[in-house]
Amino acid sequence: MRRSFSPMHLLWGALIALIFVLAIGPHPAHAAASETTLADRYAPILKLKAQTGSCDATGEQFVPSPVEIVLGNPEVQLLRGSDQLIASAPTAQQIAPLGPNYYLDLPGNPLHPGCTYEQASQRLMQGRQPTTYAHIATEPGVTGIVVQYWFFYYFNQFNDLHEGDWEMMQVVWDHVSTVEGALQTPPDRVALAQHGTGQTAAWTDALLTRDGDHPVVYPASGSHATYFGPHLYLGSGQQGAGLGCDNAQGPSREVRPVVITVPTIPPGTGPFAWLGFQGHWGQQEVAFNTGPTGPVQHLQWSEPIRWTDSLHGDSPIVPLSSSFGPSVTGVFCATVAKGSSIFNTLSHSPWLLAAIVLAILGLIIAVIRSTTWAPTPVWPLAQTRSSGQILVAGLMLSRIAWRPFLAIGAVFVPLSVVSLGLQHALLSWSGLDGIIGVSENTPGAAVVSLVTGTFGFVIAYNIVVGLVVAGMSRHLTGGRIRLRESLVTTARRIGPLVVTQLGVTIALTGMALTIVGIPLAIKKAVDWSFTPIEVIVEGCGPRAALRESTRLVHGGWWRKAIFTASLTIAMLAIGPLIGFVMIFLTPIPLGYINILGSIIYALAVPYSACCLALFYLAARHGRAHDLSRDVSN
Repeated sequence: MRRSFSPMHLLWGALIALIFVLAIGPHPAHAAASETTLADRYAPILKLKAQTGSCDATGEQFVPSPVEIVLGNPEVQLLRGSDQLIASAPTAQQIAPLGPNYYLDLPGNPLHPGCTYEQASQRLMQGRQPTTYAHIATEPGVTGIVVQYWFFYYFNQFNDLHEGDWEMMQVVWDHVSTVEGALQTPPDRVALAQHGTGQTAAWTDALLTRDGDHPVVYPASGSHATYFGPHLYLGSGQQGAGLGCDNAQGPSREVRPVVITVPTIPPGTGPFAWLGFQGHWGQQEVAFNTGPTGPVQHLQWSEPIRWTDSLHGDSPIVPLSSSFGPSVTGVFCATVAKGSSIFNTLSHSPWLLAAIVLAILGLIIAVIRSTTWAPTPVWPLAQTRSSGQILVAGLMLSRIAWRPFLAIGAVFVPLSVVSLGLQHALLSWSGLDGIIGVSENTPGAAVVSLVTGTFGFVIAYNIVVGLVVAGMSRHLTGGRIRLRESLVTTARRIGPLVVTQLGVTIALTGMALTIVGIPLAIKKAVDWSFTPIEVIVEGCGPRAALRESTRLVHGGWWRKAIFTASLTIAMLAIGPLIGFVMIFLTPIPLGYINILGSIIYALAVPYSACCLALFYLAARHGRAHDLSRDVSN
């Protein structure tokens, strides 16, 4: 029997279908709209370090970009391994199914980037907006939901150099697991990726700056590691932290990237097929210079809550206040940067790199073995000694007279502070600080900075030399080293000492700035190294001090040069070396490490002066012995 369908049957059928649809959940289009609303509401504001001009690598050269600047780009090649060409202008569909042995090769040499990548990025971004890819993620078995924001940069120009760079941050809800719940509840935390680790802050934490619901973050120049504030940050390389110093300082330029929401499961086709690519978004290179893998290959894509829980709550900020002596953190930043540059330059010549390291070690061993270290008696002070014996005798004398030497080291602290103050006053009162601030790279600014910076240190150091040799001269006449008598003796000769060292500083600086005069500057620096002793001990005027110092060095210049260079390097390096150990092995704040480095340096200066005085006395004793032998003959 056939059953007929009336309009009422059709109405009931439509109603049942509607109830069924509502029962199984929202329509996919509705869910996508909710995700987009959530991603837009909490989209980050980026503060990128401003450049002073084109190709300025100290500022940020790149912006978060859409992947289309490399996909479909005829200048980009898809390679298997380092040299097998698969395709040019690869598309999202082409790379989607490919594994980890595939690489996108951008035009340029990442180890020698020059301005190539910046110019290419700027050209490719014309007509395009800075972009971030939003990913709404949950984690099986864990309560919570996150909105991740992924940033693709065309190039990474830090201590490591590589094409392509994926960075991210995420906003976290710990107590809701749906988009609808997140739309009705403020977030709990924000997590920022920093190299192989990251940092978290509560949504209400003062550490986090917000513009309404938009977190304000500071990507570091070149590395794009993201931070909560505009500072210089230090990474020790431990537990995934970067090795070196990330600069997120101002002045900054604000970037509000366009938000594009992407699915969790990479589709095989369509505009987001590139999410499935397991390969690298840059060419294959040595070590950390290989291009990175994409977002899906990172742990936080699938385990966003556990990843957030593993992060630390702070990032070490490098103290920027002036200090006397070499700053431990400043030397650390410069050393890692320079070492990385050398490694990158020589990474394709491992044998040459190994040969250079072995040559340096061999030179150090040769210098150590070229002298006699067996101790000689401290007394008399004026006796012929080898370089090694001078260093040992200096330690013995410092131990014997540790109280006055410690006091003299303490004197160096206020002297250095005063010299820094005078340098600042000179620049401010003369208006030169404004000139230097406007045009730091001009030759005139370089000369002013070099002279003022060097002169303050030279005067402070040579006053300490004067105090030490004044005390040691009392030992020569049977007295004891006392700070008061040393201060009186040095004060009587402070005028000639300052005039002499000012002349030496200006002369050596002038020679060095001509470039061709650098060898002569090195020669005269060694010739004139005894001038403060001649002024204090012998009472010489400036010209006589220069003449007598040159005469005393004559005949043993190379020995004097090696000894002076080794002593200076050791004096400057001892504080930073101990500081490096503390950075890697202790949780001591960086400010305290800098203070300790300055204290160690202040103690090393009197020891250095003591060794210089012993060398002077050995040279005079040897010359007197040679003269007496010549007379007897």
